[in-house]
Order: sequence, then structure tokens, then C-alpha cells
Amino acid sequence: MSIAQEEMAEAVTDATQDSPQDNNPADVGGRPACGWLQDLSNAFQVVGAIAVVASLIYVGLQLRLNTSQLQREESNATQAQWQAIRLTLAGDRDVAQLWVAGLNGGTLDAIDRLRFESLLSEHTWATFHIWDRTVTGVFEASNFERGAGPSLARWLCSPGGAPWWTKTKVQYAPGFVHDVEAAMTRLTPEERANCPAPQ
Repeated sequence: MSIAQEEMAEAVTDATQDSPQDNNPADVGGRPACGWLQDLSNAFQVVGAIAVVASLIYVGLQLRLNTSQLQREESNATQAQWQAIRLTLAGDRDVAQLWVAGLNGGTLDAIDRLRFESLLSEHTWATFHIWDRTVTGVFEASNFERGAGPSLARWLCSPGGAPWWTKTKVQYAPGFVHDVEAAMTRLTPEERANCPAPQ
């Protein structure tokens, strides 16, 4: 090889070594494409996690709203039950007299006895529904413990209510019977004078 040919070959070699090599044409901004894909994947994961949290918050708010609505509906239904009983006593003097005579242990004929015990049964069942809604978490415990429970306990500790409760409490849920008789123990000594003995 002549001197001129050797010099030309060396020049070509030097030019090849000095020129930048584009070994990764997919580079963007100096970073490999796989790096950008990883960043995009991470971003999607973050967005997905945020969406899950937002969905859980929404579901929680909906449950709270539905619970509040259910409580209002149940409260209205309970109020309607008690209103019917109260109006019966307030609107009919004969019924009110029968109620008082029955609670006081007065002498009642067969018809009046049936009427009195039917009223007492209605009062007890209405109170049971409050207790049941309290046990299931629809109402707060105070609805029964400070309201309906003591009221029913006083009626059932009356001279006329005690015998009726003794013979009919087997018809009710054991938990209800337990809580009613627990309410009896919290009455005043005078109110407990005629309470039936727990069984």
C-alpha cells in the first residue's frame, strides 16, 4: 500500500472514531424509552390508588346518608305506632278509664279484661319494636334505656300489669324480657313494689 493510501485509511478510521454513535435511536431527552414507560406506569398506579380511595370515601358517605335516612324512616314509623296508642287513650274517656282500672288491679269483667290486656299487649309490642331497632343499631341505646324501657316497666309493675307480664312474657324474645326486667330493677322502691319476680 502506498503512503497516500495509508494516510487516507487512517483519516477514515479517525473520522469514524470521532463521530458520535447513536447506539439507542429511541432515546428521548437523553433517557431510554423504557425509563419513560416506567414513569408512565408509576403515574397510572398513583392515579389508580387515588381513584380507589375516592371511591371508598364516596361509598362511606353514601352508607352514612342511607343510615340516617333509615333512622328517620324508622323513627317516623315508631312515632306513628305510639301516636295511635296515645290518641286511643286521649280521645276516648271510656278507654282511658279502662286502662287506669286495669293497671290498678280493679275488677274487670271478661270483656273489659280482654280490652285491657289488648291495650297492654299493644304497648308492649310497640316497646318491643323500639328495643329491636335499638339492638340492631337503628336507634341509639338511650331510646330504650331512658325512654320506652322504664315506661313499660312501670306499667308491668302495676297491680294489673304484673300478672299479665308473668303469663305472657314467654311470647317475647329472651333479650327483650331480660332488658325489660333490668329496667324494673332501676325503678324507685315504690314503683317496684308490685314488680313480678324475674324467672
